[in-house]
Amino acid sequence: MKRMMVLAAAICAAGMVSAVSTNWTSYGTHTKGNYADSGLNIGKGEAGTIALVFTPSSLTGDANGAKYLMMFGAQAEGTTDASQGGSLNRVQLAYNNGALLFNVLNTGAQGGTSVLEGGMQSFGELYTGKENVLALSIDRTTEGTIAFTVTVNGTKKTFSITDDTENAYRIFSLNQNYGGSSNVAPEGTTFDIYTMSGVATAEDIASLPEPTALALLALGVAGLALRRRVA
Repeated sequence: MKRMMVLAAAICAAGMVSAVSTNWTSYGTHTKGNYADSGLNIGKGEAGTIALVFTPSSLTGDANGAKYLMMFGAQAEGTTDASQGGSLNRVQLAYNNGALLFNVLNTGAQGGTSVLEGGMQSFGELYTGKENVLALSIDRTTEGTIAFTVTVNGTKKTFSITDDTENAYRIFSLNQNYGGSSNVAPEGTTFDIYTMSGVATAEDIASLPEPTALALLALGVAGLALRRRVA
């Protein structure tokens, strides 16, 4: 009977842990790729968020944003890479000099002109040797406008542009390099990818690194309780 009570407590604790992250869907762990389709397709009238959790041993920057952590595009159906065209806007999350670089360009191919007011933006802080949480929300629920909300390790910025494409936004590259000898993060760096529908709240983003640790803690407490009961 006592064991059943302890087991029930463990199940309740696990339920509390899962409640922290019920909004997120894990897309697993990835390294890099020319096309890392997360399954998150954000069409007109929709909103969605993608997040990366990663711990790089080092970071290599580029002032022009040519070395990036993640790239999105408003791609035509059937295209799988920026160089194949079919994209009106290319969204870059890059790195330079300790900060995140964010830009939206008017073409899916290399080059193009920034459509952000003030051009490419630099803000926040990315860490080496410790965990980073980077989230991008794309909100197309307001007619004629796209709002991009970028959160990097607790620093949040929102940018808006005109929504003049019928294509869906989706990720097509992860930890890639255009114009240099290395990627942002070293070869073999792993990225845990999470997605959710809607715009992530601060609470949603704060929960990203924690569910696993909380689950282990809950199981540890339950195990300790069970050991004491048995003894």
